Amino acid sequence: MQQPAEWGFYGRQKELKKFHRIFSYHHSYTAVAVLGGRGYGKTELINHACKTFQKDEHCVIQIKVPFLSGRSDRQEMKEAQATVLQRLTKQLSSSLYASLLDDLSINPNDRQIYHETIHFEELLRLIAPNPNITLILDEAQNMRHMLFLDPIRTTIDKYNKSTGGTIVLAGSHQQKMHDILGPKGELFQRFYHTIHLNPLSPLELFEMGAKQGWLDRPCR
Repeated sequence: MQQPAEWGFYGRQKELKKFHRIFSYHHSYTAVAVLGGRGYGKTELINHACKTFQKDEHCVIQIKVPFLSGRSDRQEMKEAQATVLQRLTKQLSSSLYASLLDDLSINPNDRQIYHETIHFEELLRLIAPNPNITLILDEAQNMRHMLFLDPIRTTIDKYNKSTGGTIVLAGSHQQKMHDILGPKGELFQRFYHTIHLNPLSPLELFEMGAKQGWLDRPCR
């Protein structure tokens, strides 16, 4: 169930404090995993933490990774990869994207061709060194069939000791995320910061209702 806009953000103080420590004390490229069931508020928590603890000029790029059936359908995979790349480049402001290409010394005449043929790994390398960018990959358990995990691992290994931004994986499927982050997974020991979300307790829900004034409203 989607929350009405008037609900605002509530609770999750422990998780927010962890985000605050991450954003305050880690200036190298940082990888964070946020795990919890659908509707637990993962995306809302991440966005609220970015708005609260990051600078005004900070750019948050949020991508929902599309679901793939798992069949070895090359065309389906290519379409899904293209969708993610389009969503990524669309959220980069033109000035920021231009500055990223400046850092690569891309000739202005070649930029349109580069933009049309850029790959996920190249885009990660573009944005990873920028401390003012947080990349959120929502429904991250869907990445395995899209061949995105190896580029993420390579990027983390390259920049984890250098100044950079933040990459956040938000996953709702516990087993699939364990397969990615666990001992046999492609991203094992890459995401040192993991935040587990549980449902709000009945007491927390009651307090949230009291804070929002729901308890004062007449029943219909």
